[in-house]
Amino acid sequence: MTTTTEARIATAAFAAAILASCSSGSVAHVTQTQPTTTFGTPSPSPTLPALGMPRGAIPRALVGTYVYESEGTRWVTLRANGTYAQWNPYGELDIVGRYGVHGRTAIFMDEETKDTTGRACDGLGAYAWQFAGTRLVMTKTQDGCTVGRIEQWTAGWKKVSSATLPTAPTLRAARHR
Repeated sequence: MTTTTEARIATAAFAAAILASCSSGSVAHVTQTQPTTTFGTPSPSPTLPALGMPRGAIPRALVGTYVYESEGTRWVTLRANGTYAQWNPYGELDIVGRYGVHGRTAIFMDEETKDTTGRACDGLGAYAWQFAGTRLVMTKTQDGCTVGRIEQWTAGWKKVSSATLPTAPTLRAARHR
C-alpha cells in the first residue's frame, strides 16, 4: 500500500470517528495518529476516551417504567435517582444498576446482588437515546458487554408509566409495594 493510500485511509477513519461522535449527540475527543509507512504495519486507529458515569439530573422524560416483548414480557424501571431494575419474563429480578445521562447519551453500569438472577456486565455502556412516540430507542455508542446488556438497552422499550417500581426480588412484589 502506498503512503498516499495509507494517509487517505487514516483521514477517512479520523473523519468517521468525528461523525460517529457527533451523530450520537455527545462530544467525544478523538486523537489523530499518523499512518505508518512500513508495508503490513497497521496504522493506529482513532481512540475515544474512557467512559465515565455522568452526574447530575436525570431527564424527567426518561424516568418511568417500560416493557418489551422478547420470549415474554420484560420490565425495567428507570428512576430519577440514577438507579434501575429489570425483571425477566418469569418475573424475577434480572439485573439492577446505576445510570447517568449527559445530553442524549445514557451511561449504564450493571450490578449483581443476592436478589438478581442475571449476570452483570463489566464496565460501563454508552447509548444514544431518543423517543419515537412512547418507545425509548437506544443505539449503542460504546459498550464491550458480551452477556446481554446491548440487547437489553437496544430492544425498543415501550413506556407504560411515568411512575417507577421499587426494587424487589419479583415483579409481583414490586408492583404490590
